[in-house]
Amino acid sequence: MPGIVGLTKVSLLDVSTVGEVGNSVWIPFTELKDRLFELPAPVEPLRIADNCADAVRAVEFLSAGGRAAVLESRFGSSQSPERNRLWSPNPWVENATSHLSIGTVLDLGCGSGRDLVYLGDLGWTGLGVDHLPSAVRQGQLLAQRYGVRTVQFASQVPEQAFDLCLLMFVPVKDLLPTALARSRHHLVIEGFTPLNFQRHGKPASKFQVSKADLSGLELVEVDEAWRENGTHTFRGVVKCSR
Repeated sequence: MPGIVGLTKVSLLDVSTVGEVGNSVWIPFTELKDRLFELPAPVEPLRIADNCADAVRAVEFLSAGGRAAVLESRFGSSQSPERNRLWSPNPWVENATSHLSIGTVLDLGCGSGRDLVYLGDLGWTGLGVDHLPSAVRQGQLLAQRYGVRTVQFASQVPEQAFDLCLLMFVPVKDLLPTALARSRHHLVIEGFTPLNFQRHGKPASKFQVSKADLSGLELVEVDEAWRENGTHTFRGVVKCSR
């Protein structure tokens, strides 16, 4: 999607009560525990602006939870832009949708909604569906906080059709019929493989997916490999026609 400038990824977190650190994301320490879904992956370095006593507390709290958090003493003092984010969408969603025409998207099993909010920021209009009320609420909050008004979140799948459907680390075998029924053009899929289960003993079989599970469908992209985090996943793009 050339020419579109979305939310800017940064690595600096301001946990003060004021929120005046430049080129950062402001999450007050008192809110941090409830907003962990706005942080990067635990292994990704996260810098905490050393501008208040809560900065040390934040590093201790995040480190205790297995996150790579360190104090940062060098930072600007201008107001933090609202267009910054610490979190990232799934890399496969970024890659697989980069050449698709912007349209409507349905994210089945959307979790905290980062993939959908990312796409919504780029111009997609969409709906995230999850059976967990907490996930629906997180998605709503994420869209609200980052000013993305083109996406919504719900617990039920609507009858309407969408240009694109996402199935990211969900029970693909269970949700595939719904995804095919709702998608006009493409499905973007990623999930753990049986090979991952052989090494790690998880996840359960309903969360596993392989090329064989998509037999008879038109796969236009396939990527099955070990990832940097030590997991083995299947990534695919299915072309649909309605």
